[in-house]
Amino acid sequence: MKLSAKLIELGKYYIQKEVDDTYRKNAKLDDKEITIKGKGIDYIKYRQITSSGMIMIDVKIALQQTVTDLFKIEGESVMMEFMYNSNIEANVNNLDWQTQGDGKMHNITFSKNYCGKFKMTPDNPISFFIVILSKDYYFNLIPKEYALHREFVKNIFEQKTSTLSKTMLNFNPALHAVINDIRQCKRTGELKKLYIENKIQELLLLQLEINQQQHLVSELSGFNEQDQQKLLEAKKILDTNFTAAPKLAELARMTYLNEFKLKKGFKACFGTTVKRYVIELKMKYAVQLLNKEKYTVSEIAELCGYNGIVQFSAAFKTFYGHSPKSIGQRSYGHITLDDGFSQ
Repeated sequence: MKLSAKLIELGKYYIQKEVDDTYRKNAKLDDKEITIKGKGIDYIKYRQITSSGMIMIDVKIALQQTVTDLFKIEGESVMMEFMYNSNIEANVNNLDWQTQGDGKMHNITFSKNYCGKFKMTPDNPISFFIVILSKDYYFNLIPKEYALHREFVKNIFEQKTSTLSKTMLNFNPALHAVINDIRQCKRTGELKKLYIENKIQELLLLQLEINQQQHLVSELSGFNEQDQQKLLEAKKILDTNFTAAPKLAELARMTYLNEFKLKKGFKACFGTTVKRYVIELKMKYAVQLLNKEKYTVSEIAELCGYNGIVQFSAAFKTFYGHSPKSIGQRSYGHITLDDGFSQ
């Protein structure tokens, strides 16, 4: 299995890696961080973790011009892809759908000789986290007989390029947490190998679960594709207006959903309630502001949309277990932002 990623307009490869297709328990884990700068590129920063039958890459890209990323995998592969805060036009070989991602999305793709072209612009930083598995590795993580991926497995054995879900799946807090666990892992040697493998399996099971949940929501609660688009619009409204988030009734009116569908659908699609999602966004923003050391706690409370320092401090302590006043910037090492692009 061989991975390559090339910026076509710049004529530059930024990833070239080959691993065995066979899953081997005793194979060593290789972990390296790479930074690339040059013409047309502010930076490409990525972490590459590899072992026999597995390539994991955690990539952050800032560009000076629009470029097309030619992303190729030679051989049979199962790719778990997680796209963050990006707007990318994608064209993938032999798939009956083309997608323009907006926001945080994920899916699983099987392909024999994968070839994807991704148009990236300089307007926003690009961030993605991808785990590429050989077929042997994949079936060591989950038995082929499981109904959770029956149709997907059928396509694998027919060597048909396909995705787990025909539409991109939505993130939930559990996915963020597992990816963050991988990023923060400090273990070494055999312990690190076991830990990373277990986390890959956990990510895979979460993706299968989210896919199942979204299909059940559609089938059992009368949600159709139009409803799902309205839920995505609701999430986008909260993402951009969380410091002054609309009330549930107002959000329902803005997205032309009734409140019941909004509450039930939001929880099913994103794994959290509307209220909890707004709190999470406010808390992550609060940490960003605290780390800048430019604002008082009172100012941060106002910037995050709270009515005074008491209300803000109580919410912060409930969420993180510490009051914002009790710990300085250095103590925030364990509180990391899971937006995929925290520095």
